[in-house]
Amino acid sequence: MPHHLHFPREGRIPTAQQRTLSPAPSTYRGVALVAVAGVLDEQGAAALRRDVEAQHVRRGGPVVVSLERATGWTRSGLVGLERLAHSDPAGKVAFAAPPSMMIAALPGLIGYPTFPSVESAAAVLTAPPGPLPHLPAGAVHPTRYAHRPFPSEPASVFTARHWARTLLIDWGCRPHVPAVLSALSELAATSIAASTNTTDTFQVAAHTWRDHDRVRHLTVSLIDAHPHLGPHGDQVDAAAFRRGLRHIASLTDRLGSYRRHEPQACRIIWFSSQLA
Repeated sequence: MPHHLHFPREGRIPTAQQRTLSPAPSTYRGVALVAVAGVLDEQGAAALRRDVEAQHVRRGGPVVVSLERATGWTRSGLVGLERLAHSDPAGKVAFAAPPSMMIAALPGLIGYPTFPSVESAAAVLTAPPGPLPHLPAGAVHPTRYAHRPFPSEPASVFTARHWARTLLIDWGCRPHVPAVLSALSELAATSIAASTNTTDTFQVAAHTWRDHDRVRHLTVSLIDAHPHLGPHGDQVDAAAFRRGLRHIASLTDRLGSYRRHEPQACRIIWFSSQLA
């Protein structure tokens, strides 16, 4: 079931029930955790940044900002979130479960580590890297998992779609096939367009998993060797990237990306949808 998010008008003051709530910072598997709940406004973003900075001082390690319970945001709240991301040149802040429409509204956020869940963020940030292909973010306790490599050539868009369609039907996810194939096509085409070597490849991974509420999700990831997470290149390329993000966001619940540097450098762009 898609998430129904509330988008308040800029300048509107949220009520006590709507205002961003930041539960006391905690830890998960040794990683500091700061959570956002409710509507992210300017005051909430400022409080979030203070909490993250305090965790940096106290612990010194990575801090995961969970956006799973965010129900909406104001423009000033997004600006504050972007400032938090930009103020972290050392890459010690990661984001968990960002709503797809938040990424569409703030495409620069995809240039920072973003994971489908707190559990997956902690697993990737604390576990030693394994050989590729590894389970992408979110696959802490996957119920089903499959992956396949494809050459970085235009024909692979069709091949990847056919593979994913067959897989999802076999998994009983037929209602989600049209949206997944459309979103996957966008990711594959973007990866192929960015490829500069005829020997380049990309991988597609799909898995179903359950969150802490036992709700079942489907996450599809594209793994390639592109060096940049977010928009990069000339203005035309960046604009096309943002349009692609908006298209994927319209079809999915959660969206993000992250990088791994060992044993091979790779980029992983993923999207998730809640299964009925």
